[in-house]
Amino acid sequence: MPVVELTVLLKQVNFIQAAALPVAGVAALLTLRRAQVRPGHQVAVNGASGGVGRFAIQLAHLAGTEVYALVGTPAGA
Repeated sequence: MPVVELTVLLKQVNFIQAAALPVAGVAALLTLRRAQVRPGHQVAVNGASGGVGRFAIQLAHLAGTEVYALVGTPAGA
């Protein structure tokens, strides 16, 4: 395996949590692609404090959109 595909886990992150990261990232990416998000669009991310939501916010922002993050409670922000 090439070294570029490896990373060091922080003490706060266990193997199960680390294994779930690609799943959340791919789910967010595929959702934004299906919605055909483009620069200049406005995107509302429901469940923005969750794993998929956090990735969706970052990916939508990188795509040049105006992002609105929606959470269930103020503590979730």
